[in-house]
Amino acid sequence: MLGLGHDVVDVPAFAKQLNEPGTRMRNLFSMREIWQTAQRSQLKHDDEAVHLAARWAGKEAFLKAWCDYLGDAPYPFTLDNFPWPEIEILDDS
Repeated sequence: MLGLGHDVVDVPAFAKQLNEPGTRMRNLFSMREIWQTAQRSQLKHDDEAVHLAARWAGKEAFLKAWCDYLGDAPYPFTLDNFPWPEIEILDDS
């Protein structure tokens, strides 16, 4: 399957969720994603939420493309048990 997709994330709303007390949002990212996000944020002198939101958009786009690929076949996961940290959106540099 070949395709192109996009997803949009409201960065301020995402940042608010990311910074809520007791949130588990960071658990949705792999250690490599967290590390690259911290590096990119330091390099660009901006908030990590911007870079995590971009990775989140990539994960959502992947999930949508995968579901389209499966068509009418039953989905092996729900949104609640999808292995979010195993789908990595990494810098290729």
